[in-house]
Amino acid sequence: MNKTNEHGSSLGSISGLSGALSAAIEPVRAAVEAAIALHPLKWLDQMLTTARMRRDLRDLDERMLKDIGVSRLDIEREIRRPFWDVDGERPN
Repeated sequence: MNKTNEHGSSLGSISGLSGALSAAIEPVRAAVEAAIALHPLKWLDQMLTTARMRRDLRDLDERMLKDIGVSRLDIEREIRRPFWDVDGERPN
C-alpha cells in the first residue's frame, strides 16, 4: 500500500515525478554546460580573427587606406596591439 502525504497524493507518485523531472532536465543541463564550455573557444576565435584582420590591414596600399579613411600610422598602431587586445567586452 502506498503512503500518502497531507495532500492525499501518493508518495510513490511524487518520487516518480521527481525522477521524471530530473530526467527531463538533464538534456537542458547538459546543453547549458556545453554552451558555457564553448565560450572560451568563441573568445579564442575572436582573438585569432582580430589578429588575422590586423595582419590583413598591413597589406593595404596607400590608395586603399585613403579609401577607408585611415593613415598608415593608424594601421601600424593597430597591428602592434597584442592579439588578445580586442575591442569590446569578453563574452559572458
